Amino acid sequence: MTYAPTSADTVTSYTRGAATIAAGAGILGLIDFVALHLVRPDLAPGAHVLSEYAIGYAPLGIASFALQTISCLGLAVALTGIATTI
Repeated sequence: MTYAPTSADTVTSYTRGAATIAAGAGILGLIDFVALHLVRPDLAPGAHVLSEYAIGYAPLGIASFALQTISCLGLAVALTGIATTI
């Protein structure tokens, strides 16, 4: 059985760019997440939510949530660029 490429297989530049932004923001978000754990060793990771880590370290908390938002939006744009149905 052979695979016949369709128009959905064409990846446009904005789709690739959105995927790159999503991946980059996701990686930066993970780095920020680790940084929050390092600056707040008094909190157990399994017992506290991310917003509790940001208390006293607001810039890191805001950056973490902003990076998560950018990553999710980038992923949504990338997927809508290649999706054939919704």
